[in-house]
Amino acid sequence: MENVNEEDNQQAKMMELRMMEERMNAMNRQKEMIQQRLLDIENTKTSIDNLSKSDGDSIFHIGGEAFISGKPVKKNKIIIMIGADVAVEKNTEDAQRILESRKKEAEVAIKQVDEEIIKITDRLKDSALNIDMVNNNK
Repeated sequence: MENVNEEDNQQAKMMELRMMEERMNAMNRQKEMIQQRLLDIENTKTSIDNLSKSDGDSIFHIGGEAFISGKPVKKNKIIIMIGADVAVEKNTEDAQRILESRKKEAEVAIKQVDEEIIKITDRLKDSALNIDMVNNNK
């Protein structure tokens, strides 16, 4: 009877280990998405800076792998998404401030994800050690 309980306990620990591994994978995917968002924000900030310095034609991304060449009608105005599929026109300084705020939010989110990854990693190590100790005591 004790052997059955020990076996059930071992299976429960293995299940917990698998769940933590899945959580770790999800956290890594989340971190990759946030890092991509951070890269997009940086690229947008750079594009706004370059646009305000440009006197000639600029190249505008129109989706996928397509671009179009042209001159902006209002160099000092940027249309920026503010959420819920709503966009507003802002001057370049305000747009840059909004993007900088979003960048800081993304950096905080990455830090939080990293902290969670460290916690999960520690729990995984502890659980793996416990399973090894139980297996070695058999």
